[in-house]
Amino acid sequence: MRWLERLHPASLRSTVPLLCSTSRFAPAGDSALRWPALALLLSTATATAAPALAQIPPPPGQTRPITLPETIVTATGAEAGPERLPAGVTVITRRDIEERGYQTLADALFAIPGVNLAATGGPGQQTSIFTRGTNSNHTLVMIDGVPVNDASAPAGAFDFGQDLLGDIERIEVVRGPFASLYGSGALGGAINLVTRRAPADRQVTGFGEVAGGSNRTVRTHAGIAGTIGAFDYLAVAQGFSTRGNDASAPRLAGHTGERDGYRAAAGTIRLGWQALENLRFEGLLRWRETNYAFDAAGAEDPNATSNDRQWLGVLRGEARLLGGAWTTGLRLSRSEYRRRSSNAPDAIDPFPFTPYSLFRGTRTAIDWGNRIALPDAPGITQAVLSFGAGHERQSSRTRGEGVTATDARAGAYSAFTGIEARLFHLLDVSAAVRHEEAEDYGGATTWRLGAVMPLESLGLRLHAAVGTAFRAPSLEERFGRSAFVVGNPDLREERGTSWEAGIAWRPVRQVELSATYFASRIKDLIVYDFSTFPGTSRNINRARVDGVEFGLEVAPIETLTLRFGWTVTEAFDDNTDLRLLRRPSNTITAGFRWQPITPVVVTGELRFTGAQNDIVYPGASGFGDRGVNPSGTVANLTASWRVQESTTLFLEGRNLGNSRWEPVNSYVLPGRNVLAGVRIAL
Repeated sequence: MRWLERLHPASLRSTVPLLCSTSRFAPAGDSALRWPALALLLSTATATAAPALAQIPPPPGQTRPITLPETIVTATGAEAGPERLPAGVTVITRRDIEERGYQTLADALFAIPGVNLAATGGPGQQTSIFTRGTNSNHTLVMIDGVPVNDASAPAGAFDFGQDLLGDIERIEVVRGPFASLYGSGALGGAINLVTRRAPADRQVTGFGEVAGGSNRTVRTHAGIAGTIGAFDYLAVAQGFSTRGNDASAPRLAGHTGERDGYRAAAGTIRLGWQALENLRFEGLLRWRETNYAFDAAGAEDPNATSNDRQWLGVLRGEARLLGGAWTTGLRLSRSEYRRRSSNAPDAIDPFPFTPYSLFRGTRTAIDWGNRIALPDAPGITQAVLSFGAGHERQSSRTRGEGVTATDARAGAYSAFTGIEARLFHLLDVSAAVRHEEAEDYGGATTWRLGAVMPLESLGLRLHAAVGTAFRAPSLEERFGRSAFVVGNPDLREERGTSWEAGIAWRPVRQVELSATYFASRIKDLIVYDFSTFPGTSRNINRARVDGVEFGLEVAPIETLTLRFGWTVTEAFDDNTDLRLLRRPSNTITAGFRWQPITPVVVTGELRFTGAQNDIVYPGASGFGDRGVNPSGTVANLTASWRVQESTTLFLEGRNLGNSRWEPVNSYVLPGRNVLAGVRIAL
């Protein structure tokens, strides 16, 4: 089976991740404190966020629990404003989530440059992304900096269709190779879900929303947060229910129109203790469980269902020493996944290949991280040295009929160091190197170099970066067994080298144009080799990717902001010279934010996805073959009205053109739907 993409809703349900925490050591208004995944780097912001194109009042119904500055994890693990990052970066704030009506993580990635979404239906359906043309398991996802990918997933790909956003303050999407910071899996990029935090100036505050609409959809979340003396707390509960749409395309033979419903519940609890002015402890517990129906590729499946449960627990302590120049911290984290699917025989599928499956995966890690602010020297300012070490252990237990059974555990040690500085008050430079040593198959060393040069007098910003990354073979690829395949314990890691160079130009305050060229060369890709029987996984494939991201943002008047993006991607299998599956050559996005009067905000987004190679299923057959999946366009619109200081009414419209486009061949978008609700911020 091709390495390019194995997509089966029942078998690829998985979850992967950055770690971020807001420091309470500094006065209000100072920057946040982050712990990058595995390396656990600790740092404070070294620059303010880039100014907005137009001054916009606070959004209607802005929830109050916490306001995090717009800083992003950089190529050295420190925080900085977007203008200092030698990488393609998109930040989705809490305001964006609410004003644009994002429900799931997949919704939030709808208009991100360089990212192609491959969804097998509506909410709850398996959704993969391909970042800058790399594979779907080459994007690392983190929750507050903790990697949460499911160790029992066949290849470590993350399912973006499951997570709700009621407890999320910000989503950071960083494109490019970042294994030198975050370890295995970040060949194409990294995504960080930053959870909400308690306000430092209020003992208690509440927030929440409730909405309902098409397909009997109900969405709700409610939270409470505050700070009492040296202690702070936050608790959020979420729920989502919809009878859904039929995920199978109407053109398929045997189409019945049966609905693929989705129900989700989630909860988040965070407790913090400021023991001393320079010493803080914090704990996080996050739970999410979903139940959904799904269809097989190319055919209806009326009784295929799945249950997906995730737990994440984090304990951490951090201290500032030497007058705050040295920040050190220790973190313990554990994530657990349980995915259970069933598919009893029926008239359409009397002999299901996988009538029952159960996947259990765990990740347990301990990390130690340090950040030291170095004194200025002639020509060198704002220098920051970071270093850290950690250990992680993964386990996978899989059983069922028609699945690759796995019962294995593996561990790895890691060490990291990085530095960043400003040279001659003109050039921001960064360097990082990381080594990860597996306990049983060897190790990998990765690195990254970056530079940013702002030419403020010309309104220009130049940036460039080069780096390496890797993906460790999954436990199933190494140790799984079935009637058709056996694992290969001698697998090596997949390796890639990537580089990029870009320019941003702001000729006037209201206009910004940008362009970034990117390229990747990936080798030792893991594929199933059936030259022998049973088959096994081998490192035999190579891939090459070249592309350009174009961007334009315009604020023609103070109350209106327009944004446009165009990504060109040329991704090929080096062995066959064929285009990689589900990597369209052209993706175009557009959006606007209009605030005609202070209490009202209207936003819209449109995405055009060009034709792409895929496994194509003809309407009269349940068997697919390589072909071209047609292009498609989707448009969304959201309106918000703040009727009182603490109350906002909103209306969300999705797929307004009622497109029947298939993002993954044989799986159709949900039809036009509308949701109305109210949001409260006390």
